[in-house]
Amino acid sequence: MHCLKCTIILIWWAVCGTSGAADWYVATNGSDAAAGSIGAPFATISNAVVNMSAGETCLVRGGTYHEAVVVSGQSNLTFKAYPGETVTMDGTVPISSAWIPHTGNICKTTLSDDVWQLFADGEMMMPARWPNAFLHDGSVWDLDNHWARINHNINTTTTMVDNPTVHSDLSALPFSVADAMAVLNVGSFKTYTRQVNTHAVGSDTFTVDAVGSLKSTLQFYFIEGKLEFLDAEREWFYNPATRDLYFWGDTNSVIRGKVQDYAFHVTNSDDITISGINFFGTTVYFTDCDRTLVEKGAFDYPSCTKRMLGVHSTAPFATAFDGGSGTTFFDNTMRYAETQAIYMNNGTDNTIENCLFEYIDWSCGDLPTLQGTVYMRGTGSTFRGNTAHTTGASEFLDVNAAPLIELNRISNIGLVQNDGAMIQLTINAQPNSETAYNWFMDSDKYGARFDASTALGSPTGTNGLMHHNVGFNIKAAIMQKGDYHRCINNTALDNENNGIIILSDAVSTNVGTVVRNNAAEKLGSSRSGNDALTGVMEHSHNWNGYENADADLRTLLRDPDNLDFRPQADSVLVDGGVVQDNLTDGYIGSAPDIGAYEHGASNYWIPGRRKTSASTPIPPDGSTTAKATASLMWLPGLESISSDVYLGTSLRAVATATTNSGEYVGNQSNNIHDPLGLYAQTYYWRVDEVSATGIVKGTVWSFTPEGGTPPPEMKTAVSRLPVNEDSWIQLVGDNVSSNYGAGTYLRMRGTTRYSYLKFDLSDLDGAQVVSAKLNLKSLKNIDNVSLHGVADNSWLEMDINGSNNPSFTAAFASKNNITSNVWMEIDASSYIDGTGIWSIALSTTQNAAGLDWHSRESAGNAPYVELTYASPDADLNTNSIPDWWETEYFGNTVANTDFDYDGMDNLGEYLADTNPTNPLSIFMMDGAPTNTSGFVVSFTTSTNRKYTIKSTTNLVSNVWSPVTNNIPGTGNIIEITVPISDDQESFKIEASVP
Repeated sequence: MHCLKCTIILIWWAVCGTSGAADWYVATNGSDAAAGSIGAPFATISNAVVNMSAGETCLVRGGTYHEAVVVSGQSNLTFKAYPGETVTMDGTVPISSAWIPHTGNICKTTLSDDVWQLFADGEMMMPARWPNAFLHDGSVWDLDNHWARINHNINTTTTMVDNPTVHSDLSALPFSVADAMAVLNVGSFKTYTRQVNTHAVGSDTFTVDAVGSLKSTLQFYFIEGKLEFLDAEREWFYNPATRDLYFWGDTNSVIRGKVQDYAFHVTNSDDITISGINFFGTTVYFTDCDRTLVEKGAFDYPSCTKRMLGVHSTAPFATAFDGGSGTTFFDNTMRYAETQAIYMNNGTDNTIENCLFEYIDWSCGDLPTLQGTVYMRGTGSTFRGNTAHTTGASEFLDVNAAPLIELNRISNIGLVQNDGAMIQLTINAQPNSETAYNWFMDSDKYGARFDASTALGSPTGTNGLMHHNVGFNIKAAIMQKGDYHRCINNTALDNENNGIIILSDAVSTNVGTVVRNNAAEKLGSSRSGNDALTGVMEHSHNWNGYENADADLRTLLRDPDNLDFRPQADSVLVDGGVVQDNLTDGYIGSAPDIGAYEHGASNYWIPGRRKTSASTPIPPDGSTTAKATASLMWLPGLESISSDVYLGTSLRAVATATTNSGEYVGNQSNNIHDPLGLYAQTYYWRVDEVSATGIVKGTVWSFTPEGGTPPPEMKTAVSRLPVNEDSWIQLVGDNVSSNYGAGTYLRMRGTTRYSYLKFDLSDLDGAQVVSAKLNLKSLKNIDNVSLHGVADNSWLEMDINGSNNPSFTAAFASKNNITSNVWMEIDASSYIDGTGIWSIALSTTQNAAGLDWHSRESAGNAPYVELTYASPDADLNTNSIPDWWETEYFGNTVANTDFDYDGMDNLGEYLADTNPTNPLSIFMMDGAPTNTSGFVVSFTTSTNRKYTIKSTTNLVSNVWSPVTNNIPGTGNIIEITVPISDDQESFKIEASVP
């Protein structure tokens, strides 16, 4: 214990110690009049900024802070959460004014400050809108059922005409929507917010200031900003003129309102680091700052529009890095931003890496420029290793000037706009761009696109590279407009249009574009249809479904339905490609494979954000369609050096397994484990990540192979496993530190005494536990006993006491009215459900002395578990006889004796397939010479045995030579003639189990 404390101190100094620079401390119980030390911390980060000099660090103690920190003209400052503590910058304030009834279920209060976002118990409430839609149930993304439609045949840029649906009919509203805020998705990839200028009750038409453009036949809208829209629980409305807040919900919950855009606003300050700090209802803004680092934070509800305050027709405030170079946004999560997620404008060499973006931009109103979720509008940007899903804008990533986009997993984007792509590269972004090792999946948008105007004579981009991407269940994996691009080793399947489009039309011809080593169900020079690649392109060594009788690409891949996109070992994709500069380095075999993955590679690249633990299991968790030949693959932890892999058929056994358990299959530095054949049953597996600082235990995943062969015949056996260790402990009094592991009894009493038992089932690797029944014998009549699970099996019977005993769970079984000196059985099957080591605690509600059980040291009366289990070959008592066979004849496992005294022990009876309890059941043989130089051997056989005849000419030497081998039994007497090689020759028969 003392060594552990020393280690923690050493790590603390390694992390927080600085060379010649001061550390300043901030805490929620601090004072800005204090010294700013760890013992006398400041109350605010802002005050720390005033005192900080270059090279110094502000360590923020755990808690929630509401302040707007301004840093201007100061460089080389670090703001970080104190190690092991959670720090949250909160942009909201409590609504503490009294609520009064307004009408119906709506309550009202008056505020002293404006709010533009409302939370109840930490969850966002929805601004009252028509038609109704909510974030918590996902209906905000449902254009067809929760947005209204515009009649695109009639509307103009200033006049909007409603197209009524079953859930929306503007003319049916009993009030005018004039002065309300309309969110208008009328520009395909452009959504505008406008105040409604005119509308008459009963009319289907309203007017607004002109929007920028009208595109697409699919035009949707919703309206908010009027009290009349507040007609459902979880909705709210705020009137900035009167500062009255209206809410339909639980006013006894913790209600808070957003009053702040930014918790950190940093200008003209280089080398600023914000590490490990979370943001709720607020975010950061950097202007003209070089080498900014924002890392390891959770950004929840970081930004939203101010339509509730009447703000419209202007881009909303959001997480922003405006200007500056070398910015890094690393290992952060961002959820529930109504605006764009991040706006990086200008600058060079900026990076967004290992981040999660989810549930972003559900209204898309007035987003900047092309309207995207993430902007990296600078030179040489890197977007790497990120995961994104469920976003509204038509394009997810908007980049410019030579970006690197790799190892990202993007899905379900563009939900409230039309057109678009996950990776949108305009003509200025395409030269020297690289888009590689990404998964684009599950969306009605394009994956990666080199885009350009469709107007005749418009310029197009050049010299972009896309390689080793996978696109499935989307509009198209790749679309390239322009010239002299490269499209190498990509895989596209299950796409709505052509999976890979190398466009050749009146605007784009793709002169000099290189298209090689791609595998696509549909590859062509048009958006859809079988239009072959043209002669102006360089194309070869592609697998194109159009050229292979519309064959299904998935038949050539290992298991694409379960995210294994590697080529089948015997498919034409293997070695079917051609070397492409350094893009195919490290290929295996005679040539590179076709498609995004190389068959036989030792690692399987998986895109997306890396967590501290292993993630992205393949097959996916819960899969019931994995193939029996499946490999187990995963995305390693962020700081992983290697992985410990566990696999078994018991959930609990895998969950509690250690490297000493049978479920442990080994440590490996790569991320592929091949079980080499799986049966049609449910498997559980776990991957623990080994890093320089320790082991991060993984989640238990499961899958059930489809089409695998049934598991080996499982036959039931019963064994009595004695307790391995037991003891009891005293929790109060003078004996708390006493150990009773050597005693002949176990003791219980109310809440002061408990007993512990440990059973080792590790030798049953591969068995399926059917039932487990604990058997105990008491020394006294006892009113009741309860059994509790104990997760920590590290306790030892000679060490455990009342001060170090492991905790236990609520009771999983109990029994009443126990009679002394009579074996008592309690069913523990709900707890012991697999192999491994199991600990149980015993308790009673009875508060009396002498509530004792016989212990392990009590000869003949030791506790045991009667275990029923299924296995084809388990041999728990290691006598070379399967346990199920002993159970079949004797009721449970037994020692190897000659039970029926017929001269053959149980092992011999098992091998001969005779009855060990019947002395008349024997293995018999007979023989007689023939008229020639042969001998007829006859013997009884069983259908599930094989037989070998052996001979010897010298019984003294006892050396036998086989005459015939592996004769299959028939269930009847077999006669075989064997040659005689000597005047005196002896024969014997050996039976064996196939």
